[in-house]
Amino acid sequence: MRNNRIKPFCMSIILIWTLVLSFVSERVKAQTEVYMHWQNMPSRQLIDKGNGYFFAQRQKPDSSLVCFSIVANRLSKAKDRAERRELCEAYMGLWMVYFFSYFDYSKSFDYLEKSKQAAEGIDDILPRVYLNYGNMYQTMAAQWKDDNLNRKAVDNFRKALQNAGKVKMYEVANLAFANLIAVEWTLGNFDNVVRLQDEYLRYMSRSKKNVEFEYTELLYQGYFLIYKKRPREAVAIFTRQLSIVSKRVEHLRLRFNAYENISVAHAAAGDYTSAIRSMIKAEVLANQYNMKDGKLEVYQLLQQYYAKTGDHKSSDDYRRKYFMLKDSLQNYQQVMGVSELEFLGRIEKANKQIEDMRRRQRVGLIVFVVVLCVVGVVGSLLAVVYRKNRELNQANRVLFKKNNEIQDAEDELRKLHKKEISGLMAAKADAEKAAADARTEAARIAYESITAQQDKDVSAGSTVPSVSANAKYKNSGLSEDDKNALMSAIVEVMTDSDEVYSSDFSVARLAELVDSNYKYVSQVVNEKTGGNFSAFINDYRIKEACRRINSGAYDNLTIEALSNSVGFRSRMSFFTSFKHNTGLSPSEYIRLSKEKRRAQS
Repeated sequence: MRNNRIKPFCMSIILIWTLVLSFVSERVKAQTEVYMHWQNMPSRQLIDKGNGYFFAQRQKPDSSLVCFSIVANRLSKAKDRAERRELCEAYMGLWMVYFFSYFDYSKSFDYLEKSKQAAEGIDDILPRVYLNYGNMYQTMAAQWKDDNLNRKAVDNFRKALQNAGKVKMYEVANLAFANLIAVEWTLGNFDNVVRLQDEYLRYMSRSKKNVEFEYTELLYQGYFLIYKKRPREAVAIFTRQLSIVSKRVEHLRLRFNAYENISVAHAAAGDYTSAIRSMIKAEVLANQYNMKDGKLEVYQLLQQYYAKTGDHKSSDDYRRKYFMLKDSLQNYQQVMGVSELEFLGRIEKANKQIEDMRRRQRVGLIVFVVVLCVVGVVGSLLAVVYRKNRELNQANRVLFKKNNEIQDAEDELRKLHKKEISGLMAAKADAEKAAADARTEAARIAYESITAQQDKDVSAGSTVPSVSANAKYKNSGLSEDDKNALMSAIVEVMTDSDEVYSSDFSVARLAELVDSNYKYVSQVVNEKTGGNFSAFINDYRIKEACRRINSGAYDNLTIEALSNSVGFRSRMSFFTSFKHNTGLSPSEYIRLSKEKRRAQS
């Protein structure tokens, strides 16, 4: 009966796999044909196409990457000046895609270095390279709060301005000066910009006036007014700045920055309510066009502005958004790294298909046979894998249930322990009082006996022997009762104190809390638990992590953030300890906990 059910299931899976592979094969074939067509295009046309895909309203970074990669591979050994110029542009295009779309700063830097090497001796390309270096350092400085990166950005923007001015690249000079204003303002060095303005105007004196040039002039005027403590006049300047830019995609950054400038001027005037309104407009723009770096700036400023108005709830909300976005960008970098490898793999496969074009039919037949074999093998194994996976899930659920039962039992024992402690403390006090009374009485009797003996000996002319001090104060170490008492105090601290979940908590601090010393605490933990202090504290931290997961209050945290919240410094250490204590990985435990809570609700 069971086999009768599995056979239709396997046949369905085989059919689905066949359809999926057919679809993927057709899609890869279509992509290959497009790629082959692009391979025959001139380099200049491919560069323009790559820029078009990147700056389109619905950005296509993968297509941009293909266009720029074809040119970079084609001209990687170029000697001709015109070809090296196109190679530089291709490398800068690759920098743009990796930096602004994939957030891969390492590869971005690598392609800028390559563009700088290729631009050697080409004076009208080098200013753009320096401008891109400055943009990269400025963006990273804003995300990581690193003034050293801002200073590197200033150095590169100055090089861009000076080199662009010499070769009359007015657009690059204008952008470099605008960015210098922003970075020097952040560093608190606006007087440097004031000194540099004459040089900028000298470079731009022969250029035609356009929107970008007027925008930069207004930018300087606005920040100069704030610098001179006249922020309300700066608001009017920045509002005019916003009015001169269009709503086209190419002016997107200018509009976003204008809103931000208006908010900065309002904040400088102490009008944080107006500053918030301006930044919310910038937030709408950043959300509409998915400007992740823009969102980080918005969240950070709104957090500060709401705090100034006393709205701490909204301030906390934007601070949480800031850290969540920053955390997601790190995860996004990893995901995009995998996607990039897959994408480059497809490009390499397409190149091989171009080289083997004459043998395509034979290769297609071989691929078809291989696909059928794979489908057959997958179909026959899938039922077994499905059954094994179901059994594993069932085993994990049982393990999760056992862990929860153990935790519930331990929580109940903890409550009983607290009740017993209060009773034992009272009993201990009575016993100590009785023992003290007994010792006092024994001492009195002994003293009277010795006195009587001394009187007899004196009368007989003899001397009284002295008591040995060494024998009286001999060091006996910790008794078993002492160890039990100390262990009880340790358990009470580990159970009730939140300091345990600080990454700085140590055995020395535990010794302070139980009013003992490092040596005794280490000895008692080792003897009573059979393990070292690290294993002992990790056990408590993992149990607390499980409680937090089960509560549902920490669902918004990543696994790494959860591990940090209970005192772990290393994600790997947390994973290892969690698996050792519960038998489950953190991600599996979280999944089962959410499943249980959904079932209960």
